[in-house]
Amino acid sequence: MPARAACLAALLVAGVCQGPTAHHNSATPTPRRAVARPVSTLPACRLPLVSYPSYVDGITATPGAGGFLNFPAGTFTVDPTAAGSYDRAVSRWIPAQREGTSADGLHYAYASTNAGQLSNHPVAPESDIIVVDARSGAKRDFHFLIWYAVASYEPEGVYLYRYEFNGPRWGLWLLDPSTGSLTTISADQNYYWEQVGHGVAWALTSSAGDSGNPDTLARMDLDTKQITKTPGNPNIQLIGQDQTGQPIMVRDLNPGFDVIVGQATIAYEPSAPINAAPGRYVVTDARGMWFSSPDGQIWLYSGGSFRHIARVALDAPVIAGDCA
Repeated sequence: MPARAACLAALLVAGVCQGPTAHHNSATPTPRRAVARPVSTLPACRLPLVSYPSYVDGITATPGAGGFLNFPAGTFTVDPTAAGSYDRAVSRWIPAQREGTSADGLHYAYASTNAGQLSNHPVAPESDIIVVDARSGAKRDFHFLIWYAVASYEPEGVYLYRYEFNGPRWGLWLLDPSTGSLTTISADQNYYWEQVGHGVAWALTSSAGDSGNPDTLARMDLDTKQITKTPGNPNIQLIGQDQTGQPIMVRDLNPGFDVIVGQATIAYEPSAPINAAPGRYVVTDARGMWFSSPDGQIWLYSGGSFRHIARVALDAPVIAGDCA
């Protein structure tokens, strides 16, 4: 849709005067300047972004709902092939979440399930975990009679969690990408281990031990399987991990929000609407931590400062890779 594609190119960079925007032809995506001058204080790199609907693990995405935010020029380039996440090791978009990509970018994993058929008639659960060599395209397909999804691709293997149709996500399993063998890490339905890496997994659970409002942060050591809990964390959302494995969280203050890494508050926005709060899929790279929010805000935490960098006209933009 031409109007939608034109909208994707709009960019408002915070703290800089906004200049007039030009018309954009969706057939030939081009860089688009929406600032009066280059943003010289930002790192020289290209930050890949996709709209959340094109970032769904294991579901065929609609390409083109994304592109690159270019620094320091202050431009956004629509990429008609944008979908999934951007793999720097092979310089292309791949049909997997960033968490499903190995650290060196040479392998990735995603889930393909028959859950979508349930809208028409009941089906028995089936899923395929597909592990791909990013360079050659060679695939290994591991079939299960359970709905699994990919939590994280780590040096020791591919971590999976289970889910039910329109129901909870729970548990943690480790898939050997060479043999297909599956090891149970946790089969406790009270825990959805949504952040996995650096030898630990993090979940939010209810202190009442039921399916009520999560208010307790749980940490599991992946070697010992020992779980420790920190209660007293209402209105918290887990959105990522930093480079040391500490959890990154957003707390809804209603109004406003704050961002917490481990036990340190790195940002406090007392008057921001909740849809401006950073969402899932934080990316940590050499330049800092990149965040995005449902209403199109882009944030960077670097050098002890949490900065509002830009606003893009994408539906719930997701940081889809390193800025490089």
